[in-house]
Amino acid sequence: MVCTVCEEAVTNPICSECLAEQMRHWLKQRNMTSEVVENSLKIFKNLPSISKCALCRGNMTVCRHCFTREVYDEIKFKNPEMEEEFMRMFNYEIYSW
Repeated sequence: MVCTVCEEAVTNPICSECLAEQMRHWLKQRNMTSEVVENSLKIFKNLPSISKCALCRGNMTVCRHCFTREVYDEIKFKNPEMEEEFMRMFNYEIYSW
């Protein structure tokens, strides 16, 4: 299976919704809204399914790297003070494209 965005092989099939849940929890602990996560979920929502999630068995539309990169870019733009901590918590080998 290949990611619809980066076209790389998906080696760890965890869907955006499962990743988003972890990110929502992290943001809530910092008294922040999950707007950046929700915006990122909307971007990938209507893409074709590439696999089933290993955790929830829901449809995956992108790899975890692409989803995490999208949230990271949103955080970097809206909350730059959180950028470094986000990278420590959710760094799934985010590459610069």
